[in-house]
Amino acid sequence: MLGRIEGVQQTVLNGSSTVYQFRKVPFAKKPERFSKPEPTDSWNGVLSATEFGPSCPQFVKAPFTSLLPNNNTNEDCLFLNIYVPSPMSSGNRRAVMVFIHGGRFVEGQGTRYDGSALAVKEDVIVVTINYRVGIFGFFTTGDSNAPGNLGLWDQQLGIKWVKDNIDSFGGNPSSITLFGQGAGAASVTAQSLYHRNSGNFQRIIVQSGSVLSPTYFTDKEYMVNISKIFADTSGCYNDNTPHDQIVQCLRVLSYESLLQFSFVFSHPRIMIDGEFLSEDPNVTLTNVTSQSYTHFRNLDVMFGTNDADGSVLLDDEVGSGVQAKYGFNIHIGIPTSVLNYLVSDITEKYYQNNSKINELIVSKYTTAAMNIAGQGQGILNFLSDFYFHFRSLKMLDFHYKNGNTAKTYEYLFRKRNPIMTSMTPVYPWIQGAPHGHELMYLFGMEDLMRKYDMQGVQEVEFSHKLMKLWANFAKTG
Repeated sequence: MLGRIEGVQQTVLNGSSTVYQFRKVPFAKKPERFSKPEPTDSWNGVLSATEFGPSCPQFVKAPFTSLLPNNNTNEDCLFLNIYVPSPMSSGNRRAVMVFIHGGRFVEGQGTRYDGSALAVKEDVIVVTINYRVGIFGFFTTGDSNAPGNLGLWDQQLGIKWVKDNIDSFGGNPSSITLFGQGAGAASVTAQSLYHRNSGNFQRIIVQSGSVLSPTYFTDKEYMVNISKIFADTSGCYNDNTPHDQIVQCLRVLSYESLLQFSFVFSHPRIMIDGEFLSEDPNVTLTNVTSQSYTHFRNLDVMFGTNDADGSVLLDDEVGSGVQAKYGFNIHIGIPTSVLNYLVSDITEKYYQNNSKINELIVSKYTTAAMNIAGQGQGILNFLSDFYFHFRSLKMLDFHYKNGNTAKTYEYLFRKRNPIMTSMTPVYPWIQGAPHGHELMYLFGMEDLMRKYDMQGVQEVEFSHKLMKLWANFAKTG
């Protein structure tokens, strides 16, 4: 441990249980903009860990501001939060669950996810981590001036901090599970392929995301190009500007100014950087002699998706421009002509314009009834399968085959969350559980139902069951 630390004691679950919270615990120094994080120094005296820290720079959006104990943002943001059941034990070490948040690499924070209920209900230690997002986490010049993938490096340093220090909180450093959702799930899979993480964690839970998915992974060229566009918009780039001068110019600007220009930094993703990811993960997972392959295969894994995960992509794939072009209102449904458009685009990008593949995909996702609402569901199923289900199955297959003795599990989540539905309404024709609807169940519905003045014993009971499933995996695989 780097020094003494003071947390707070909180009652949860309607006052029936007590948890110790250690908030805003630094795992890194204040990061230099566009540089890798550095480990925090030890401290003298007692570190006050009684107030939650800020989010990393981003636009904090409603309605989720109501879930945040601190709505501020700051570049000095590399903190984690630790939730420990009472009493703290120095004898029997508890399993540790480290959560990596999602948000498509442009938003999100550890403080949105209160680990108290999961910790006390299942007698585990829960840790949530902040990492840099958007421009601050994924801008790159494609070289050492701004190497990119900084959000992954932040996560990795936080994971290493937990490994090195969690025993001081009664945690078992040999029983650490990473779990994440969306971009956080893609991050978990990327961490599982980084061989220098060997020994830092033993299990992973991957919820609706994968580094194999083009939603979360791209090539270096794409990230360098959108970074150039951003630098140009910020007034820091022309064709003759050396990379070190671009970075120097961007470092002088306030982070608020950078955020104002970030609308042009469209859809940042994990990239092949030659260090964290030395090659396409699809290639890594076929290289049975690589250290990355071995590390992934040695982990116990649980992968899963929500049956309507594709809902998170509808506004991107079927936005206002597509609706105007094809003459439909997405609130009513989506016509078959849009399916043809989407499939043609994907077969061009990923299947060399193979007409047979195009025909088979269109046939599978064309609804028999041919009504616009039913076809909307068919298109949603296509997006869910292509970007989420297929990628999870592929990683499961790589993990399971060739007689691997580590444990391999899969789940499918189908229950819609009433609080999430009230906060982010879904189109009326959508069936199933949209992207992210498992999260509130996982972190405990009991106190949330009271907070939002909702009733539902079954919702709370289901939440308890889901927490137990996740925690049992974290304890024993």
